[in-house]
Amino acid sequence: MLKRVDIVGNPNIGVFILATDDVAIVPFNLSTEVEDIIKETLEVDTIKTSIAGCNLNGALAVGNSNGFVVSPYINEKELQTLEDAGLNVSLMPGKYTAVGNIIAANDHGAIAGPNVGEKAI
Repeated sequence: MLKRVDIVGNPNIGVFILATDDVAIVPFNLSTEVEDIIKETLEVDTIKTSIAGCNLNGALAVGNSNGFVVSPYINEKELQTLEDAGLNVSLMPGKYTAVGNIIAANDHGAIAGPNVGEKAI
């Protein structure tokens, strides 16, 4: 099933939503209508939160069925929201903020951009 949505008037939904086969992490200010479309279309539960005080969840985190790696600037309340939802969450070491822009991952592996240091991997 394919549905078309925008997030607060922005068509670049990948920067706002991080989706796996089980869950979608969506901005806290997402409308109920769009949240329902995401739940129905992707057949996932949603978690409404920000990451590092920002609603760009798709850019600030990456994940698969094993867990999620998020910006090290996530605040305690946001981290607690994700953990309370049963997610395994790790903070990206170092200065990297846009984790979802420098790592692509699924249940088979991950690919990192060339600037990601050994410590982060």
